[in-house]
Amino acid sequence: MRAKIESVLEHISHVQEKTRKMGLKLIDLGDPDLGINLIRKGLAHDRSKLHGIELEFLHPEYVKSKPEEFKLAWRQHVLTNDHHPEYHGGIKFMPPVCLAEMVADWAARSNEKDECLNDFINGPALEKFKFSKECEVYKGIMKYRDLITEKWN
Repeated sequence: MRAKIESVLEHISHVQEKTRKMGLKLIDLGDPDLGINLIRKGLAHDRSKLHGIELEFLHPEYVKSKPEEFKLAWRQHVLTNDHHPEYHGGIKFMPPVCLAEMVADWAARSNEKDECLNDFINGPALEKFKFSKECEVYKGIMKYRDLITEKWN
């Protein structure tokens, strides 16, 4: 149980770091409302993972050993956390602050898995969430990605 909690807390910390960085840059760029709201959302990121079925079964160890329980926990998570496209009925319906938090979440997860965020965006994400490189959603994702990449350091 301790390892599970530490993993969740580490992920939340990574997302908070990224939403803080992105939020402060949005403030600097003249969008203080979005920046402040993003920082606020980052501070509350994934709290549901510390309760109920999510605490019990939303962990990679259960993907194969208890797939039904994991699936229910995942469904609970995406339908109660608005940084997931499923919460909104699709990625194209997400408000900017939720899209920005989602990108921070993806960036944190990519770092944690030592994977490339761009590869995820331009591969699995395009396919899973059914958007194209020509649409406004993609442009928004890339805008938020750029706010937390090294070119800003």
